[in-house]
Amino acid sequence: MIKYVAAVSGGPDSMSMLDMFKKQIALVCHVNYNKRTTAQRDAIIVENYCKKNKLKLEVLNVTDTMYKQYKELNNNFQAIARSIRYDFFNSCANKANLNTVLVAHTKDDFLETAMMQRKRNSASLFLGIQEKSVYKSVNIYRPLLNKWKEELIKYCDKKQIIFGWDETNDLDLYERNKIRKAIALLSKDDKIVEFKRIQQFNKDNKKKRVAIQSEFNLWKYLSYDISAFQDMKDSHQSYVIYLLLTSLSISTINKDKITLVIQWINSANKGTSLRIDNNVYLKKVDHFIKMIER
Repeated sequence: MIKYVAAVSGGPDSMSMLDMFKKQIALVCHVNYNKRTTAQRDAIIVENYCKKNKLKLEVLNVTDTMYKQYKELNNNFQAIARSIRYDFFNSCANKANLNTVLVAHTKDDFLETAMMQRKRNSASLFLGIQEKSVYKSVNIYRPLLNKWKEELIKYCDKKQIIFGWDETNDLDLYERNKIRKAIALLSKDDKIVEFKRIQQFNKDNKKKRVAIQSEFNLWKYLSYDISAFQDMKDSHQSYVIYLLLTSLSISTINKDKITLVIQWINSANKGTSLRIDNNVYLKKVDHFIKMIER
C-alpha cells in the first residue's frame, strides 16, 4: 500500500482528507503559525485525532525568529506562510523517506486560484490548481479537487469529526480572502458554471500547453541557453518563463514579474543577477541562465 505524508491544518477540508486516507498516511504534518487565538485549538484537534487513530504527528510551531528569517526574503505574509509550510512538508517527507504529500485543496480553492490568476494575468495556460505538482524534492497530490468545501463539512458532521474554523478567512486582509468571499456569494449553480468554464479553458489550451511544455523542456535540456530563448517566438517567451518560475516554486507569479525576467534575459548586461523571489536569484553565467540561492 502506498504511504503518504498528510498536510493537516485542522479545518474541515484537511480533517476529512485525513479521515478518508488514514490507512495510507504514515505521517501527519501540522503547522501552528501562532498568529491567532484559535491556533492552539486547531493543533489540539489534529493531535487528538492522531492519538485516537495512532498516527504519527510532526508539528511545526512557527516562531518570531522564523518569521523574521523569511520576512527578510519576502514581505508578503501569505507568501511567507506558504514557504514555511511547504518547506516543512518537504523536510518531513524527506525524513520519513516518502515522496508524496497530500494537500486538501478543494473545488473552492481551485476557483479561488483561477480567479486570482485571471486578475494577475499570470500567463498561465492552465487556470486553477493542478491535481499533482512538485515542490522541491517531493510530489504534491491534491485528492479533494473533485469536492466542494460544503461536501467536506457534511462529511465531517456525518462522521462526527471535530474540526476548527480559521476565522481570518472571513476578513478582507488578503486578495485571496476577498475572492473567497466573492465566491461564497455565488449560488451552487453559478459556481458549477464557473468551474466548467475554467475546465473548458484548460481543455482548449491543452494542445498549446503541451507544445510550450516541450519547448521549455528543450530549453532546460540546453541548460537555459540564452540564445535558445531569444530564438523562441515572442508569443511563447512569456509562457516559457511562467513555466520556469513555476518549476522554481516561486510564490508569486504575475505578468510584471514575467516581463521583468524576459527583459533581463534579453538585455546586453552579462554576469548580472536578478532577484525573483525570497532568496532565489537568476544569474547570467557565460551564455546560460543559472538559478542561485542566497
